[in-house]
Amino acid sequence: MATARWDVTKIDDGWVTRDQNGDVRAHGSTRDTATRNTADAANAEDNDVVVRYHDEDGHIEEERLYPRRGDEDDDASVLRS
Repeated sequence: MATARWDVTKIDDGWVTRDQNGDVRAHGSTRDTATRNTADAANAEDNDVVVRYHDEDGHIEEERLYPRRGDEDDDASVLRS
């Protein structure tokens, strides 16, 4: 089973999530909305997805693995924060 990598980054009119091929997987006008939409899209995938959340300057703030592993109260496993 292959693991996909997605990146959530700031764009002019909001936030966008792109996969390693540059295809848009989710978006939102705010980071919170984009984060929720990204989690929903990643959890719907057949394969594991590593999502890297970037700050407004493009630096990686956090990395999460979907679907979740372990803690059922969370929607993903934190790999790096």
